[in-house]
Amino acid sequence: MPIKNTHLRDFEFLREMREDADYPPHLVDRGVALLVRLCEEIEEKKPADLKQLYSITLETMVLFHDLYDEFLEEGCEIEAIGQGIVGSDIFQIADAYGFDADYEELIAVSAFSLSSQTTETFDALVRLFFDEEDSGAVQIASATRNSPS
Repeated sequence: MPIKNTHLRDFEFLREMREDADYPPHLVDRGVALLVRLCEEIEEKKPADLKQLYSITLETMVLFHDLYDEFLEEGCEIEAIGQGIVGSDIFQIADAYGFDADYEELIAVSAFSLSSQTTETFDALVRLFFDEEDSGAVQIASATRNSPS
């Protein structure tokens, strides 16, 4: 489904990464697809508040974690600059949908700081981030982490 938001429909996601030859184009394209999917999920789920938005962006950050592993396999590390580009685009997305979001909350679980062996840590962070009323969000985030790419 195409993005309906007029500010984002033609937005060039991860432009700086696309312009930098250090980032493999096919992996950058997959990152762009994750951000487009984030827009589609926001349009479909219509989060009513920041807490709901943060649960959706958390899912996206988990998927970026998996993509980060693939960047490493290709000999490309996503350093602070790449992390900032992804975070900035997620912030732009939140702003375009009318959310006055906190940058740090949007990327609360930095996909780039997690290793493949941190499943238990991730689950603990998700439980800490969401209170008991958000058990559905915890299940969604955990399922997203466990789903095949």
